[in-house]
Amino acid sequence: MGEANNRFINAQTETAQAAQNIKAAITTNLNARNVYKLIFDSYSEAKKTLQAALDKKQKADILVNNAKNAVNVVNQLNDNAQSELVVAQNAYEQAYSALNNANTVVSQLRGNLDDASEKLGVAKFNLQQTLNNLFVAQSRKEQADKATAIVRAQTSVVPADGSTSTYIFGGCVQQAYPTFSGSASIRKSTKSAYELSSGNILVFGSCTTRVGVVAEGDVITYSGYLKDGQIHCTSYQKAI
Repeated sequence: MGEANNRFINAQTETAQAAQNIKAAITTNLNARNVYKLIFDSYSEAKKTLQAALDKKQKADILVNNAKNAVNVVNQLNDNAQSELVVAQNAYEQAYSALNNANTVVSQLRGNLDDASEKLGVAKFNLQQTLNNLFVAQSRKEQADKATAIVRAQTSVVPADGSTSTYIFGGCVQQAYPTFSGSASIRKSTKSAYELSSGNILVFGSCTTRVGVVAEGDVITYSGYLKDGQIHCTSYQKAI
C-alpha cells in the first residue's frame, strides 16, 4: 500500500507538472501567436511599404527615362544649335568681309565722285560760258541775217506776172527764219507779190491770211518772216 501511495503521489506530481507544462505551452502558444501577429502585421506594413517603394521606383524610372529622353533631345538641340552657330559665324565672317570690301569700293567711288563732281563743275562752267558765247553769236548772226535780208529785200524787184523769177512763197510755217513785220504802202502789185514803198518785196500764197481788199497805193500792215531777201507774208490787212 505504501508503494501504491507513492505511485499515486508521483502520478499527481507528474499530472500537476504536466498541467503546468500544458499551461506553459498554452502561454507559449499564445505568445507565439501574438508574436506571429505582430510579425505578420509588420510584414504586411513592410509589404505595403515595399509596394509603395516599387511604385515610386517605377514612377522614378519613368521620370528617369523621360529625363534621359529630354537630355537626348537637349543634346540634339545643342548639336543643332552648335551647327547653326558655326554656319552663322561663317556667314557673318563672309558678310563682314563683303562689308569691308564694299566700304573700300564706296570709299573709292566717293573719291571718284568728288573728282567727277569737281570736273562736272568745271565742265558746267565751261558749258555755260560756251552757251553764253553761242547765244551772243546767235544773236549777232540773227541781227546780221536780218540786216542782210532787209538789204536784199530793199534791193529786190517784184517779179512780173508770168515771169520765171525765183521769188517763191515759202509757206506759212516760219521754221527758223527771222520774224519781220511792219506797215507800208503798196507801190506795185502782182498776183503773188507786192513791192512796198519801203523797198521790200512781200510775197504771199494761198495760206496767207488777208483782211480787206487792197490795191496799189493802199497802206497795209503785215507780218511774216525774212527768207532769200523777201518778206514771206503769213498775214496782212488794209490799214485804216
